[in-house]
Amino acid sequence: STDEVFNSVSHLSAAMLSLLGTTLLISEASSQGNAWKVVSFILYGAGLTFLFVCSTLHHAISSTEKVEARLRMLDYLAIYPLIAGTFSPLCLVFLHDSVIGWSFFGVAWFLALVGMYLTATLGPGRLPRWMSMTMYITIGWIGAFLMIWIAPAIGLGGLAVFILGGLFFTVGGYVYTTEHPNPYPGVFGFHEIWHVAVILGAACHFAVMYCCVL
Repeated sequence: STDEVFNSVSHLSAAMLSLLGTTLLISEASSQGNAWKVVSFILYGAGLTFLFVCSTLHHAISSTEKVEARLRMLDYLAIYPLIAGTFSPLCLVFLHDSVIGWSFFGVAWFLALVGMYLTATLGPGRLPRWMSMTMYITIGWIGAFLMIWIAPAIGLGGLAVFILGGLFFTVGGYVYTTEHPNPYPGVFGFHEIWHVAVILGAACHFAVMYCCVL
């Protein structure tokens, strides 16, 4: 069992902060007159906000089995555009004039679209949790190779915080998949740990966007 009030409120708060942060990034990028930043922050911000909105709806709405299944599907599906969207600013801002940048950008979005298609067609019920989580983590850490070219641009601090964000997502995904640890079921269990890990991971990546990419 899960605490749906905590899950709903935590990710609703994150959705509101995501929208605010996205507006800030796009506004600052526009004032710089940098089209690459504007476009990439739109992709990143849309993915980030979409994720938390879908999660909030999934946990906040109690309806028919069919409606709840659709909301659960959106909740699972929304993780893919966040992953691809997070790598978009790194590729488009720093590597838009190189084959490396466009290759990573293309691969990230291709894999994200494949994942979204599988989730939409099979649904969370037919796609095992471990398989979905493996796909999320694999696509995310493929992007770690991008750091070879990005590290000089974002610095050691930016690199460390970006990797820390990835670790939050990975550890949270492990907890969610294995349902362990599950300290206080129905109050603060494995699912709530996953939600907190997602927020912390997203916060780390936003910090890199604002401090190192913008």
